[in-house]
Amino acid sequence: MTNVENACAGGSTAFHHAWLGVASGLYDITMAAGAEKLNHPNKMKIFAGFLGGLDVESIKKKSGNYDHLRHDG
Repeated sequence: MTNVENACAGGSTAFHHAWLGVASGLYDITMAAGAEKLNHPNKMKIFAGFLGGLDVESIKKKSGNYDHLRHDG
């Protein structure tokens, strides 16, 4: 079992791992499942989650400071 946090690619990562297991001969049968939990009333918290996977320093240079989005307040 693999648990990943990679934005909206959980299903494709699960499929890739399942395919690798069969293709390598490690498994005869695999099962892949993916689910996304990208729902919150405060949309800024959702976008702050995406900022966690970006180069925040380059974002600050281009668009200003987004640190206020990363807090749970």
